[in-house]
Amino acid sequence: MDNQEILYTDELRARIMELEYSQLTVDKIKKIYYEETGKELNLDINIFHSKDYEEELDIGKNGFDGTIIHFYDKNKGINEVYSITRGSEAVEENTNRPDDWMYNLFGIFIGQNTEQYHDAQKFDEFIISNYIKKNKEDFTYIGFGHSLGGNTKQLQQILLNNYDRVYIINDAPPTFYQLAKIDLQFRRQLSIHFNLEFNNFNQIYTIDPIELKKFTEEYYKEAGQNIYHLVAEEDLLQMVSQTTRGFVHIGNYQVVDTIPGTNRLLEFLNRIPDKDIQAIQIYLSKYADVYNTEGFDGALKALTGIDAKLIERYKDFDLFSKDILEVPDLAVNTIKMISDITKKLPDFIEALGYLIKNIDSILNAAVETDLISLDEKTSNYE
Repeated sequence: MDNQEILYTDELRARIMELEYSQLTVDKIKKIYYEETGKELNLDINIFHSKDYEEELDIGKNGFDGTIIHFYDKNKGINEVYSITRGSEAVEENTNRPDDWMYNLFGIFIGQNTEQYHDAQKFDEFIISNYIKKNKEDFTYIGFGHSLGGNTKQLQQILLNNYDRVYIINDAPPTFYQLAKIDLQFRRQLSIHFNLEFNNFNQIYTIDPIELKKFTEEYYKEAGQNIYHLVAEEDLLQMVSQTTRGFVHIGNYQVVDTIPGTNRLLEFLNRIPDKDIQAIQIYLSKYADVYNTEGFDGALKALTGIDAKLIERYKDFDLFSKDILEVPDLAVNTIKMISDITKKLPDFIEALGYLIKNIDSILNAAVETDLISLDEKTSNYE
């Protein structure tokens, strides 16, 4: 790689990406740089956090979180911009909702939500236009991403050619569903090649995923030439992306075997029937519009009948305060929620049943690949 970059080693990139999950500061960046290189980092560093612009730009509602770092020293000819997109978090600190994981389902797995991609692009464009380009100097533009963040950065590069280079670590690769949703020209080519109705998006789930993967990777091959992946062979996302329909691998891959012998999990994942994954995608696609308009809470309620906002009201309820006045309303809404759960949960369980009905064969595969023992299967699952 080009060692003229400020963050020029895999170790530097990995540590900066990891720091994005807490709080990137100038002092922390300088400390990491010194620990990795033995040199002081003496130049101007400006940091822009997406959370500071959420209201102004109307971003972050689907879990997007990112940071832009600007390294600048006019005398040394240094003008580098790093755009980092955060990966999946268990829950969002402002909502206590697993927004990223719902986006993983609706945005990546079935490809019918594009908000994190658009939020990332909106944030990039705003910072570049208002803070970086104002001096009209040329700059090097680099993208970083891990996990879900790696997915977003790849989409930006593949579809918009935003960056000079993109470095990805243990990413969630894009799916052809995502690409078809965003890139209408690509969808037109799919429609022609696979004889699909352009305006019937759900037909894409009926295409042979192996043929669609080949077509997509060839279509975007050139667009991925400046994307560099560093992937642990045993990383769960890497294994899932190799065994689950939809994922494509675009760019240059360096795969590292950090825990020898863990390919047994890959063998296990290969045993899950593709037709059952397809059935789950089709089931979830029915609720994509609800998720797109009402977010996590709306999708959860549509899928299961569970009203997250109502449950939160109970969590904060104080019987010995004026909250007592809310009891009638809570009672009415609770009865309604129970009724909704009764109606909707069977369909939800049926969707999960595509995997549950194969649980015995899946468990047998787990035994055969040494993930669990026969005794564990017998005692815990039968």
